[in-house]
Amino acid sequence: MASAQETRAAEGTRPGGWLQAALALAFLWLLYSLPGAATAGDWRLLRLPLEAALLAALLVALPQRIARPLVWPLALLAAFAALLQILDRVTAALLGRSLNPVLDLELLPKLAELVQGAVGTPAALALLLACLLLLAALLLATRWSLGVLARLRAPRLALPALALTLIAWQLPGSAGLPSPVSAHLTPTLLDQGRRTLAMLDERATFGATAARDPLAEAPPADPFARLGEADLLVVFIESYGRAAVEDPRYADTTRAALDRLQAAAETRGFAAATGWSRAPTIGGQSWLAHASLLSGLWVDNQIRYAVLVSSGRRLLPHFLEGSGRESVLVMPAIVRAWPEADFMGFQRRYFADDLGYAGAPYNWVTMPDQYTLAAFETRERAAGGPPLFAMLALISSHAPWTPIAPVLDDWDAIGDGAVFSRWADEGDPPEVLWRDPERVREHYALSIDYVLRSLAGYLEWKGERPFLMIALGDHEAGGIVAGPEASRDVPVHLFASDPEFLEPFAEWGYIEGTRPDPEGQVTPMDAFRDFLLEAYSGSTAEAATRP
Repeated sequence: MASAQETRAAEGTRPGGWLQAALALAFLWLLYSLPGAATAGDWRLLRLPLEAALLAALLVALPQRIARPLVWPLALLAAFAALLQILDRVTAALLGRSLNPVLDLELLPKLAELVQGAVGTPAALALLLACLLLLAALLLATRWSLGVLARLRAPRLALPALALTLIAWQLPGSAGLPSPVSAHLTPTLLDQGRRTLAMLDERATFGATAARDPLAEAPPADPFARLGEADLLVVFIESYGRAAVEDPRYADTTRAALDRLQAAAETRGFAAATGWSRAPTIGGQSWLAHASLLSGLWVDNQIRYAVLVSSGRRLLPHFLEGSGRESVLVMPAIVRAWPEADFMGFQRRYFADDLGYAGAPYNWVTMPDQYTLAAFETRERAAGGPPLFAMLALISSHAPWTPIAPVLDDWDAIGDGAVFSRWADEGDPPEVLWRDPERVREHYALSIDYVLRSLAGYLEWKGERPFLMIALGDHEAGGIVAGPEASRDVPVHLFASDPEFLEPFAEWGYIEGTRPDPEGQVTPMDAFRDFLLEAYSGSTAEAATRP
């Protein structure tokens, strides 16, 4: 009578065992090929993964006494490798870059905050539970597939099949089709390892870079003297990148808003010019763009940001100490304690709870941009006082892009913002809107239109104090809006009460008006600190002699 072990071993040769083996192979095939095909939208990428073929051949060819104990360890490794590959594809689609485990683990709390703010706590918890269940299902399905293959005894079939797979892997594609076999998993994992090792050296190398600062050794004697009594305003526009201006899906809406913005400037007699900058990030992490502009360093990851915070480097507001110009930071998206703000050097800071907004939030967006601009003007500029250097973040164009507030004609009637509550629940909630990517893109265009129209209304309404405004995108919106080949370029719009304030930007290729030149020069965001200090500092007499 056959033993139980012999009976189980024989099961692999029965028709049912072969059917299970076929299903197991199909699962491994899709596990490593479907994520790439789905994110790229190309069915031709559903190629046989060489790593899956090697794993199957190993389990089928090894003696069962060796193969069976390997099932759980290999399942854990295979599921983890698949998860890394999936996350790498998702990160590339959303943020325009590869996954970096060292950096992206630190972003999970901020991602959780974003999801919670967009869909609410119950839906966020349900989504978290669904993700955990999917991870468990992925592991169990991988374990089942490998267990089926470990019971199958067919080394004479496995080894020739593996040999044919290796041969097919070396064959070139034909008629525009790729090779039938892929080997993307191994390079992806190796890249993850290299990025992890590189991040371990980032603190030391970037710390040394942050410590070298010629401007700190020889600071300008009279920062921003060329601006006289004019305020310098830096206004970041959330998720405003090249795609908003040039992508056919958004261009008509954005260009109409830009024309409206230019008309508003002309109505008040303000000069306008436009150019391009390159942001250090795509799809999120706006604070990296803020830090790059203020510090004169390319801060493109969270490790560099952490090093900068503790480096003691002088940021743009630090140079204004003792100059008679006061510095103000307006960040309406900050809803809790933010100790990192101390390193920026701003004398006064307004976060969400400091701006006096009495209206309802717009999902993740704490308050409409029109209110932010009105509150800043009322609290800082209309009250008089010394000239300002102010940095504001406009957030209405942040995902999930629903609902979108109207731009009120009567800015004097905005008051405490309670008037905006009536539109806070209009339209579909995020969990409904985001089922349709096309509708998401439509709402993105509408949100950019709203921000630009708010800026236009602000220029028409604002007081008479002289000013230079630099309004720029913080980063591109990411893959769902800009596609997998998203650019890091963002538009920069300049407005000034005196045309002479715009003259230094001519060397950066800025052109008159609010529509940027598609072929115009692109200047990295970390160039702003030194440029602004060198172009606008010194005595008025010295400034007048500049070319």
